[in-house]
Amino acid sequence: MHTAARDEGTHSGATRQAVLGYERGRIPHPDALRWLAAALGLPLDEVAAAARRQRRYRLELRLLASTDTLGPHGKPQCGTLDEAVERRELLVLFGRAATAGLFTTTLGRLPALASTTPVDGEAIEAATTVSRGYRQLWLTTPPEDLRELVLGHLRLVSRLLLSTTSEKDQARLAAAACDTALLAAWLAEDSWDLGAVQRYHQEARAYAERSQDNHLQAHVACSMSEWAAWGTGSGAEAVRLVQQAKHLVPRNAPSAAHAYIAAHEATAYATAHDEPATSIALIRAEKVLDDTNGQSGAMWPWVHPMNSKEISRYQGFASVSLKLPAMAVPALTDGLAYLGPAPTKRRAYTLGKLAEAYVQTGDVEQACDFGAQAFSIGSQLGDTFSLMAVRNLRVQLMPVETTQAVRAFDERVASTLLALPR
Repeated sequence: MHTAARDEGTHSGATRQAVLGYERGRIPHPDALRWLAAALGLPLDEVAAAARRQRRYRLELRLLASTDTLGPHGKPQCGTLDEAVERRELLVLFGRAATAGLFTTTLGRLPALASTTPVDGEAIEAATTVSRGYRQLWLTTPPEDLRELVLGHLRLVSRLLLSTTSEKDQARLAAAACDTALLAAWLAEDSWDLGAVQRYHQEARAYAERSQDNHLQAHVACSMSEWAAWGTGSGAEAVRLVQQAKHLVPRNAPSAAHAYIAAHEATAYATAHDEPATSIALIRAEKVLDDTNGQSGAMWPWVHPMNSKEISRYQGFASVSLKLPAMAVPALTDGLAYLGPAPTKRRAYTLGKLAEAYVQTGDVEQACDFGAQAFSIGSQLGDTFSLMAVRNLRVQLMPVETTQAVRAFDERVASTLLALPR
């Protein structure tokens, strides 16, 4: 693989550990797939087709496993991906999915009109479970592998919602539809489809209002605020939306909700260049954690646990926006260690912001190193959102683009970044 990459004038970065991961089923990123094909002496299209089959297999298996083999905080337990999904469990899960009409191969033929068949509790439970299962897969799944499944499921849940007259069932299905529409918005962000981002965020907000769940409405507002801050750079809009979220959550809400909103409030104010308000929001987030001994577990719909490490990440993001690299570098480094080494979309974006912080310090080599890592994960996961952050990093490197570090960085990333949408 090193030789194949060198023949292209670049460096593969392949390691023995990476190859071992491929042998165990990990999917190489596009560049590595090409070099692997050359190393094995196989046609690239055959290797790419095998990778697509493997990715789809792992996706389906993980979705099935996620319904019955979840560990603490709703995360899949280590080691349960293959061995814990036994034949008996698969039959039960397939039966449950079939009862609810969840097989995506039939979704394209679903009628537009609501069914006259009553929706039972098991179907609602299955629809809700699948919605949350897809959201767990988002962090490590390329958008093209998840998009059609999610949009098909959104159509199905919407159809089920039209089929029930029970207010309680309507609220549960509206919450599942909100979950799924919000995930569709995140997938649109991954692909940098700006129109779809807005459309699915609006759908998610409408479904959240229909569910009459203030926490869910606040979560959607936070997601929209984050996109305004990181996606469009609109600080005023980000602040407006996060303030909506703040007012929706009652004072007696769990600490996870208040910490989550305060962290997002900090990044919104930082995007608006309001340093005092940013500091106040971060202090409030830390105080919430202090009241819970520094740990606030994940709870639906707030997605991730909130602890001091997660707050550090948001402090780092805010510090980069405020051009305070002395605060940003240690905060993001701390947050990165908390995320762990696994390639995820959260890790890719955090690496990109850490690279930007190093540009602000004047350390070009570190900036290029972390930027290249962000690029590798973003390319592997098809995460255009993170790749756009890497492109912004490259723009900031323009004053020093003749240095050896930047030239080496360009050899790896230039062709991909130039092909991104404007």
